[in-house]
Amino acid sequence: MTDSQHEFESIFGAPCSEVLERSEPVPWKILIADDEPEVHAVTQLVLKNLVFDNCPVDLMSAYSGEDTLRLVEEHPDVAVIILDVVMETDSIGLEVVRQIRENFKNSRTRIILRTGQPGQAPAKHVIMAFDINDYREKTELTSQKLVTSVTAALRSYRDLRLLENNSRNLKYIIDTSPELFGLHSIHQFAGSALNQFMRILASEGMVQNQFCSGMAILSSAAPPLILAGSGKFLNRTGKSLTDPNHIDWLNKIGNSHEPAGERHTFSRKFHTSDSMEIVFYLSGCRDLDEMSVRLLKIVGANIGLAFDNLRLNREIRDIQHEITHTMVQSIESRYWETGQHVRRIAEQAHLMGKLMGMDEDEAHLLKRTAPMHDVGKIGLPDSILMKHGKLKAQEFEIVKKHPEIGYKILNRSTKKTLQTAAIIALQHHEQWQGGGYPQNLSGTDIHLFSRITQIVDVFDTLSTKRIYKSAWSPEKVLQYMESNRDKQFEARLADVLVDNFDAFNAILRNHPDQAYMAPTTQ
Repeated sequence: MTDSQHEFESIFGAPCSEVLERSEPVPWKILIADDEPEVHAVTQLVLKNLVFDNCPVDLMSAYSGEDTLRLVEEHPDVAVIILDVVMETDSIGLEVVRQIRENFKNSRTRIILRTGQPGQAPAKHVIMAFDINDYREKTELTSQKLVTSVTAALRSYRDLRLLENNSRNLKYIIDTSPELFGLHSIHQFAGSALNQFMRILASEGMVQNQFCSGMAILSSAAPPLILAGSGKFLNRTGKSLTDPNHIDWLNKIGNSHEPAGERHTFSRKFHTSDSMEIVFYLSGCRDLDEMSVRLLKIVGANIGLAFDNLRLNREIRDIQHEITHTMVQSIESRYWETGQHVRRIAEQAHLMGKLMGMDEDEAHLLKRTAPMHDVGKIGLPDSILMKHGKLKAQEFEIVKKHPEIGYKILNRSTKKTLQTAAIIALQHHEQWQGGGYPQNLSGTDIHLFSRITQIVDVFDTLSTKRIYKSAWSPEKVLQYMESNRDKQFEARLADVLVDNFDAFNAILRNHPDQAYMAPTTQ
């Protein structure tokens, strides 16, 4: 075996068929409930070598109704009970049936009722009054008839279990579809979609379940990236596939809407019109019945639509972000700034959010909304915005109106992004200990996004040249941040900025201001 082949197997594992051959099949549990030891001995002799659907049987014994109920409670996955009517009382078997069905709410286990005293429990009455699946007199149960009855009961139990599994799977698909269509992160989408495939391909009670593993691969990335994994692929999440064997394997998976793969494996490729491509791969899958194949097609169609929806949502968000960025850039450029301030605020706010422990979705929302903090300046006169030097008191009072102007502009929308931006626009001049404007808020009454936007806005403003001031030195900016800790700024935000001062300064260097000619006035 070559090194690359060895690496391939270390990730994808040995062929699933080999794994299954080494595994122990899960037996069907059969409970023999009778007070006569001889009946147990004969029944076990007849059934001990029975194999159904490639699985052996596990024979358990109970000698009383009480023992029977205890074992059923301990083993709710008992497939078949061969139950004697008369044990410690003349009708204990019928009472056991009633408790299993009514108290234990177990309608899946198949019950074969047998009796040596048919007069105690007439067949017509018992079959009509109790939820049993077969009724036999002990004298008529020859070895062949016993095997036939038990095999029929196992087949019924298996089919009922598959029906219940498929019903649960269908409910799961229906219940999780809104979640799948509501996801905006490609990683979250991949994990949710993988769970849907796993749900069908690894239903409970099948031997392959304990070996079922899966992963979702962004195959259009260079190199391909594992977005989500489960089972033996769990620790591969976030890692790249670089071996040529992996790439060759991905390329061999077709674009068909039908799942492809060898027995006990499953692979399916999805792609969008903008060339994004995801491959789902699962190994250790169970053999599928017809209903499961149909469910698999429903899941595949669902995931395909959700994947397109994810792309469209991303496209819409990108367009919205571009429009917003262009609008804010235009406002910034009115007063001799190039718009790089807007880009820096986005990057600095995102960095602060991540350093504060936000998840990527929350940090990304902050990145999109923080640049809109000064949108209210569109309502201020040019004579103030472009004035060199210090503003007069009455001019500053006019400037102090821009948070409320921005809030009124943005708050008209019902969308989360613009609602969040409205709060930031309104509060980004509030101060941690109070004294800010326009509402004189303090502490946590100021939204965290607003607190973050305020500190990075001040940092960026002090660090760069404006029409009314020169850029401060890094040392002077650092001193200002430290001296206003727990005053103008929340202490923990000031500490994070000071501790990561070089990272924030790097954003300044990466997005420097460019010369801009002010418009001439007549």
